[in-house]
Formats: sequence, structure tokens, C-alpha cells
Amino acid sequence: MIRPGYTPIIGIDELDGKTFIVIWCPGGDSRPYSSPKTMSKKDTERFNFIRKGSVTVNPNDDEVKELFALANKTPFDDRVNHTAEISDLNYTLVKSYLKEIESDLYDRADKMDFIELCKDMNLISTLPEYVKPKNVALMFFNPEPEKFFPCAQIDVVQFPEGEGGDKIIEQTFRGPLHEQLRAALRYIRNVIIPNFAFFYTQN
Repeated sequence: MIRPGYTPIIGIDELDGKTFIVIWCPGGDSRPYSSPKTMSKKDTERFNFIRKGSVTVNPNDDEVKELFALANKTPFDDRVNHTAEISDLNYTLVKSYLKEIESDLYDRADKMDFIELCKDMNLISTLPEYVKPKNVALMFFNPEPEKFFPCAQIDVVQFPEGEGGDKIIEQTFRGPLHEQLRAALRYIRNVIIPNFAFFYTQN
């Protein structure tokens, strides 16, 4: 009953002895979508529902205008990167990620064509005559994403003498997005927090 027609990606997974239907709803090409207010066949009133925090609500007039304005823009991570090639995606990084998240695709990856694997993960364009990676694929599965996205890095900066001090300690983290984020958090936990605790106790 959704209009325009929309087909999510549906999978069946087993977890702790139970079967789950997993529905993955990536942004569609025909946004925004509308649905009836109720499931009654007599209900002809339709709305473009939106999320506000943890609830689904009916948008007001300004929110409807914003919704239609956003519909003309593809989210950055879902855009096709026309300067990159499939060869810019690292198979080892893809497979390592699948193992880390315990995906069923991990066991099937070696038997699949790499392009088919990327399609199943929604990492590439869907046009068979123009296969290009999406931005999200390059951020996660290229060892040097800064080649495509300048300054795609995390800088952790300390001011040990306070904001007015001359001393600055800076640590930069690069690499695939999830790996640099993990490394930055590890650095904050192991270096920044202990140093802060030491400084606090000394003063």
C-alpha cells in the first residue's frame, strides 16, 4: 500500500535458535513515499510519515516542504562515486568486515563474484553497463579513503596547558572509517583519559 511502489531487501536469519525476518530499507529513488493512515480499505487518506526521535508522526506543512526538498538529494554516502572503480574496493577489507559482523555472506563470499557480493551489500551502482562504487563503499573498504575524500580522518587534539596554552598534542587517525574510529576511541581510552585523570589528581 506504499506509493510509489517500494521493495525493501528481505532476508531470513537465525539467532539464538530463533528465526527472524530482517527488512532492510535503503533510501529509494522515488522519495518521498506515502501510505494510508490506517490499513482499512475504506481509508483513502494518505500521508508522508516522518520520524521524530523514537516516534512516527504526521509532518506539518513546513516539514512536508522539507521532505520534498530532501527527496531531490541523494544522501552523500549513497551517491555513486564517478571517479572510482570497482578495483578501488579491497576484497580483504570487505570479507574481514563481514566476518566481524557475523554476516551470512562471509561463508558465501569466496564462491561469489566480487561484483555480485558488492551488489548484495548495496555498495555499488545497480546499472549493469555502468558499475561504480558508492561513497560508503570507498569510506569503509578502501585502505586510503582520503584519496577520494580529502581530510577523511579523525584528529584528536589535546591542550595540556589549557585552551590558552601554547602546547598542542595532536594525533591523526586514517584508514577505513570503522577502523580509524575504533583506533581513535582506543587512543582516547588508553591515553587521553588516564592522562586527564593524572592531571586532575595532581591539581
